Amino acid sequence: MILELAAVGGASYVVRRVRRPRLIDRLVPNHRRDWATLKKQTEIMSEEEREARQYFLQTSVMMGSAVVSMVVFPASLYLLIPGIAYTTYPLLRDAWRDLREEHRLTVVGVDVILSALTLMYSVINPQVLALTTFSNWLYSFFLKVIATSKSNAKNQLAHLAVVEPEQIWVLQDGVEIAIAFAELKVGDVLVLEAGQTVPVDGVVCATEVLVVQSLLTGETEPVTKHVGDTVFAGSVLHAGRLQLQVEKMGSATALAELRHVFDNSALYAADVELRGKALADRFALPGVALSVLAYPVGGLNAVLAVMMMSPCYNMRLFGLLTVMEFLQAAAQEGILIKDGRVLEQVDKIDTVILDLASLLVLDESGEVTLRAGTLEGVNALRTQGLTLWLVAAETVEVAEQWATHLGITHVVSNAMPNDKTALVQRLAENGFVAYVGDGIRDAVPMKLAQVAISLNGVSTLTQDTARVILLDQNPQHLHNLFSLSQRFEASMQRSLWLTTAPNAASIGGTFLNVVGYATSIGIFYSAMGVGLLNVFWPQLRRRYAALTAANKPKMINTSVTRITP
Repeated sequence: MILELAAVGGASYVVRRVRRPRLIDRLVPNHRRDWATLKKQTEIMSEEEREARQYFLQTSVMMGSAVVSMVVFPASLYLLIPGIAYTTYPLLRDAWRDLREEHRLTVVGVDVILSALTLMYSVINPQVLALTTFSNWLYSFFLKVIATSKSNAKNQLAHLAVVEPEQIWVLQDGVEIAIAFAELKVGDVLVLEAGQTVPVDGVVCATEVLVVQSLLTGETEPVTKHVGDTVFAGSVLHAGRLQLQVEKMGSATALAELRHVFDNSALYAADVELRGKALADRFALPGVALSVLAYPVGGLNAVLAVMMMSPCYNMRLFGLLTVMEFLQAAAQEGILIKDGRVLEQVDKIDTVILDLASLLVLDESGEVTLRAGTLEGVNALRTQGLTLWLVAAETVEVAEQWATHLGITHVVSNAMPNDKTALVQRLAENGFVAYVGDGIRDAVPMKLAQVAISLNGVSTLTQDTARVILLDQNPQHLHNLFSLSQRFEASMQRSLWLTTAPNAASIGGTFLNVVGYATSIGIFYSAMGVGLLNVFWPQLRRRYAALTAANKPKMINTSVTRITP
């Protein structure tokens, strides 16, 4: 008895008194930072992740105790009861709060009833305590995985911040001088060397340079920036010596705006979690009623087996994680989704309207040409069977030439803003329309389209009305957006199947008296494991591809150049 209580209490003590000081020691070896800084530095994991890790540690200690009891002295399994009660107390508190505030039984209440019935059943079958301990350990393990995943997704925002240097070099009257970064102001020309991170938004003043903008666009290849081009904060100078005239600093930079947009898109993931919980809560009372009906079949063993397979319990987790996973995947491909509902809606699109002005750019010689990737993007949309429209402010002859070049048959020339609006309204009456254009100039038609996609990039994030922004302004990513949406729908369908099919099979087997409490535990957590694998499979594939590419042997130039004096 004393051993069990000490084990559970000791787990909590270890987490609170040992791990935190050691973490502080690693972060601040010289102990010369003030407490506010210490606290900020140690807030690495979310409160949810911290609680999940503590719960996992407690259930791991309980699991070890159960194994020892089963091997040494099975009758000592009853000593696990105080530990089970201790780990169940938070659920009891939450269930009582739900009952008091919402006046209904929720899925948390079902967990409390399940724990209470388990303790009752242990009077005649003490082995059920070992089963419950094992079940709690599995649940805490998956809970830890889920909490860590959610925390990692939120921590991605931490990468969208530039560490401001204490000192910066600026060009004044042809002389480079060092000043404190706090003294830097708009209009100054700062000087950066290769390998440094750009801390501000600005315009290139002299010579061309190579920069990597992966933090903003997801593109890892260096991009050439000429005099007059804009370089954004967070870019890394790959080659050359950069002289940059400061335009925006701090919270006004495109990177800061991007972080704000990502923060807002996370609200949709939270909404999905709430909807999943609400759905699971609606099935709580019917689930308990169904469990009671199983009593004549197999007694408390059958009741526990049915209650273990609460309908929609796993779906509330899978839905949230799937949304977060695909929002991250889109961002890594240079697609910023400002409204998470787009993931569900893109797959429904049957008509795409392309604004010609947004597809055209001036090349180095001053000639008007298509953006890089436009032809590939349009061809990919056509192969998906979508109806394509081209709207242009140009004359009929010019618009038809570009339409022929792109392979688009539906053209609207001499289009004014009201003409674009009327076209969107007409097509949206009988279909699902996406509008690809300028999120500022085409604000009105974009608001009327079911899905609006902007090619403005990161320069005008907050002003852009589009719900999707192609960060590197490459129309070829339109195909990636549709592919992401299709994979998202497929993943959600698999999650739904992995939630309902095992539950139905287990409950049916219980009423046929072939599935008991132990089997239902195995089915429940097997389904949860496969469901999590389904959610994280795209991420695992990306990591494997990145690892393979990193380990791929590179061609080494072994030729030697000899210089003869």
